[in-house]
Amino acid sequence: MTAKPQKLSNGVIITSIIFMFAALGYAMFVPTKSANGLVKGRRLTQASLLRDIERLKELQAAAQRENDAHFMQGDTDQITTKTLQYCKVLSDANGLELAAVRPQRKVVIGAFAEIPFSIQMIGTAPSVLRTIRSMDKAANQFVVRSIQINPVDTGGVSMVSANLVLVCYQLTAKGEVKAK
Repeated sequence: MTAKPQKLSNGVIITSIIFMFAALGYAMFVPTKSANGLVKGRRLTQASLLRDIERLKELQAAAQRENDAHFMQGDTDQITTKTLQYCKVLSDANGLELAAVRPQRKVVIGAFAEIPFSIQMIGTAPSVLRTIRSMDKAANQFVVRSIQINPVDTGGVSMVSANLVLVCYQLTAKGEVKAK
């Protein structure tokens, strides 16, 4: 009867010795991370993060330049002057009479201010349409909001009068993003 417990305890002892040698072999032959390796890994991560930060700053600056190209800068009087000059140059280039440029009330919509202008031009239909198309391009700081074209009786010459609302946008103080 005492032989069975003896065999069982021998098996447990042998299994324990095998596990002990396996743990010792693992500790001796599997390399552990050294402090130098950890520092090197952190430096690589830090360098990668710094490169990402610089790339994001460049992207932010590019986005700011793009926004600046599409938003008007200055006070209301400066914007009105720029708009008048813009309309005068386009109407002269297309042979139109610029009858009126009337600033409308500025409307603040969150981070943006919408500044509309009522424009009236008189000329031939092709010239008026060409001028309106050139005003309503994505590269401009203006958007044509509405157009109304009416025939003008000029004694035999086919002329039209175009009334349109030209809108420009400006960032309000709340919407401005300053790069640090």
